Amino acid sequence: MADPTAVTMELPPRPDAPDPARIGGHLTPADGLRLMLHAELTRAAVPPHPDDLRVIHDLAQLDEDAVGTIVRWLRQAAGSTVTLPPRTVGRSACTVPVPAQPPAPEPATRVDPRLLAW
Repeated sequence: MADPTAVTMELPPRPDAPDPARIGGHLTPADGLRLMLHAELTRAAVPPHPDDLRVIHDLAQLDEDAVGTIVRWLRQAAGSTVTLPPRTVGRSACTVPVPAQPPAPEPATRVDPRLLAW
């Protein structure tokens, strides 16, 4: 017996939604590469600027090896601890600079964490 307190609702299909049967349900190779670039930018925590969308579209028109190289660069940059200085010219010139992290202590002055409990 169905739960009388459960709320169920069927929504009608959106009138502006594309029909998968009409499109064929397949992505072009450039669309797949574009989605790969967006996924890697998301993974690297780099939100694309609205002006970057045209460039991402243009990059996706390149061959798969070129896009693979860009993806490799993004993955390496995401795992890197190197930070670039803020830009002083261009659209990101007005961004807030990232505060500098304090320098790591010298190896001779590090305290063994096992001794901190004493």
